[in-house]
Amino acid sequence: LAANPSHVATLINLSWTLYELGDLQGAIARGEEARRHDPSDPIVWVNLGLYRLATGEVAARDEAYGRFLELAGGEPRQRRMRLLRAALDDLHGLIERDPSQAPGAIEVLPRLTGALEGMDRDAQRSYQYPALLASAGALALHADDAAEAEALLRRALELDPHLPAARAHLALAVAAQGRDAGPETEA
Repeated sequence: LAANPSHVATLINLSWTLYELGDLQGAIARGEEARRHDPSDPIVWVNLGLYRLATGEVAARDEAYGRFLELAGGEPRQRRMRLLRAALDDLHGLIERDPSQAPGAIEVLPRLTGALEGMDRDAQRSYQYPALLASAGALALHADDAAEAEALLRRALELDPHLPAARAHLALAVAAQGRDAGPETEA
């Protein structure tokens, strides 16, 4: 940064490091700096959305995730799926770190899965697409939204029945709702 204070990738990495160290205000400050230098980078926006979620700034969170989804939607299919996977993984990591963040993550989840549903038929036939739905289902399960998890996991398994972790998560989601998960464990 001393040599090039506007190097966006460095600012993104520094903001992430500050986030990982628990310095949310520092992470936001560096993320905002990266945004000022390159407002067209979806990674800047998804990180800002996560940081704002962690600080409870709902309006800023929603604005950042909205901009992320707008920018990611213009990316080629494989990059878009990779960006969505990273966003899901980051939300999962946030809940692992601080389970009290689960309600905020669940509020964001439909926007991310909505971006998946909007993808073309070729994307839906790829391996990555059902794996992303399974990841979203696992996130919902981890955030204690078993009903949402069940819907996402059933859709993932409908597209690709060869996702063993998704099948296990589906059984857990069904059982968490007080129903017999026997059929899901035998399938």
